[in-house]
Amino acid sequence: MSVLSVLIRADSLSYRRAALVVLTILHPWIAAQYNLSYTDSMKTAISLPDELFAQAETEAKKLGLSRSELYARALSQFVKLRQSETITERLNQVYSEVSSELDPSLSHMQILSLPPKEKW
Repeated sequence: MSVLSVLIRADSLSYRRAALVVLTILHPWIAAQYNLSYTDSMKTAISLPDELFAQAETEAKKLGLSRSELYARALSQFVKLRQSETITERLNQVYSEVSSELDPSLSHMQILSLPPKEKW
């Protein structure tokens, strides 16, 4: 069995990588053309309730997106939302521990800096 056929038939990524190393040594030009994955993205498998899957399929078709693109966009929005929530939680924690009242001296200086005709 040739190294190339091992590379094509390999069931696991580690076997394919090992075969690619051998192929790189024996046939560097072929190895340069080979991609371990047909995409540049991480592949994963997830389980979804049937109803959610059907809804996602419908939305993907409406938007003209592949299923992968729809899920990637949804996950990206979720991660951004969680990061925003985390920042808000941290700020709330800081403000709960430290007084956010304006220093009376500073408040007085601000009032003095206003033009005399303006009423606040």
